[in-house]
Amino acid sequence: MLLMLFVFNKIMKHKELYIKLVFWMLWFAIVAVCVYYIIHNAEWLIGDDAIVIRHTGFGKAFLPRETVNPSAGRFYPFAYLAYDILLLFGGDHISPTAHYVLQAVFFVLFVVSVTCLTLVVLENQKAIWKYSISLMVAVVFMGRVYPQYTECFSTAWFSYSVLAVFMLCVYLFYKKQKWIYGIIALLCVNYNCYCGESAFVLPLSFGMCSLLFQRKTLTSKEKVFNWCLVGSALLFLALYATMILPYIRSSYDSAHGTDVGFVENAVKMTWAQKLLLLALVLLVVRLVDMLQNKKEYTLYDNLLLTAAACCCGNFMLRLNWTMYYNGAALLVLPSILYFSIHYLKERWTLVLFVALALFYGRKIPTTIQKNQKHRKEVYSEITYLSSMIDKADSIFWYEPKTETNSYDLVLRDWRHISIDTYLGWLRCSSGFKTKEAESFERIDNTIWLSPSENKHLFPEDSCLLKYGELIFSADSIQGYRVLID
Repeated sequence: MLLMLFVFNKIMKHKELYIKLVFWMLWFAIVAVCVYYIIHNAEWLIGDDAIVIRHTGFGKAFLPRETVNPSAGRFYPFAYLAYDILLLFGGDHISPTAHYVLQAVFFVLFVVSVTCLTLVVLENQKAIWKYSISLMVAVVFMGRVYPQYTECFSTAWFSYSVLAVFMLCVYLFYKKQKWIYGIIALLCVNYNCYCGESAFVLPLSFGMCSLLFQRKTLTSKEKVFNWCLVGSALLFLALYATMILPYIRSSYDSAHGTDVGFVENAVKMTWAQKLLLLALVLLVVRLVDMLQNKKEYTLYDNLLLTAAACCCGNFMLRLNWTMYYNGAALLVLPSILYFSIHYLKERWTLVLFVALALFYGRKIPTTIQKNQKHRKEVYSEITYLSSMIDKADSIFWYEPKTETNSYDLVLRDWRHISIDTYLGWLRCSSGFKTKEAESFERIDNTIWLSPSENKHLFPEDSCLLKYGELIFSADSIQGYRVLID
C-alpha cells in the first residue's frame, strides 16, 4: 500500500511530463506510419506523374519558363521547382522512391509546423487539455491533406507545407514581434504566389483585412508586414497583367470539361469540405459578436476572412475539385480551435476535435490501402506491357478522329502523353513514342492501346475486342495484342 501511494505521488508530481511523453509517442507513431507508406512501394502512376517523369525522372531540371503558358493563361513558374532538389544527388534516371522521400520530408515539415502552431495556441491550457486536443487537431490536419503527399500528380503537397510554415511564423511574429518570423512568413507566401494562379489571394486578403479591421491595434512592425503582404499580391498581379493577360487565346479549362454553375459549385465544394461548413458557422457567430457585442477583431478572424476570400477566388475560377479548397480548410483550423476554446471551453472542444479526428483520421488508412493497391497494380500492368512490347512488331495508340469538339479528346491526348512517358522511363528511352492510328488495321503481332474516352466517343466500335486479346488495363487505358493465326 505504501509503495502504491509512493508511485501515485510520483506520478502526480510529474503528471505533465507523462502526458507530454504519451502525446509525443502517439504523435511520432502516427507520423512514422504515414511517412512509411508515402515511400513504401513507391511507383509512378499514369497521369500527371508524366510531368515529373519527363523532368527529374530523367534527371532534367524543372525550369520556371516551362510552367508559364500565356496563350492558356497559365502562370505558376515555381510550382515544380522543389523537385529540382533531387538533382543535387545526381543521376539521369531518378526513381519514384527518391521523389516520394522528398515528399515525405515535406510532410514531416508540414506536421511539425501545424503541431507547433496548435501547441502555442493552447499554451495557456492545462496539460491534459493542451496535449489531448493538440493530438486530435494534428490528426485532422494530417487526414485532410495526406492523400496529396502519397501522389506526385500535383504539387499541392508543397503548397500545404509552405502554408503550414507561413501560419506558424505569422502567429509567432504577432506574438513575439520578431522580424525573423515575419521574414520567413513573407518568403513562404511570396514563393507560394508563383505556385498557382489564385495563390495571390492569400497575401492580398490577409494583408488588406488586417490593415482595414485591425488598423487601430496593429504595431508598426505589423503594419509594415501586412503592407508587404499586399505588395506581394500586387506584384504578382502586375506580372500576370503584363506577361499573361494580353496573350490569352484559349484559357485553361479549370472545371476540366464540366459545365458547372457558380452557385452550384460553391455549395457543392463548401459541403464537400466539412471544415469550411464549420468555419461558415463560426464566421456568422464572430460577425454577430463583433457587431453587437463590440468584440475585438483578432488574428483568428483574419484567418477566417482570408480563407473565405480564397474560397471565393476558387469559386470564380469554377474550381470543382475538393483538393483546391484544402488550403482554405487548413487556414480555418487554427481559428476553429481558438474560438472553440473561447466559446465551448476545453471539454466540448475536445469532443468536437475527437469527432473531427475520427472523420478525417479514418481517411488515412483508407488512403494508404487504395494508394498502395493502385501503385502495385499499375506497376505490375505496365511492366508486363513493356515486356510484351519487346515481343511485338509494333505498338499503336488508337485514336479515331471525330468532328465533335469534346473534352474527351483533351483527356485522350493527355493519357497518350502520360503512358508514352511512363513507358519511356521504364525502358530508359526518353524519346519513346507509340504510333498514332486513326483507324484499326488487323496487323499480326501488334499491340493497340485504347483509352476509355474512345468508348465514350465511339460506343459502337468493337474492333479491338473482336480481334485483340486484353493484355493491359490501368488508369483508364486498355491494351490489346493482335495475333493472326
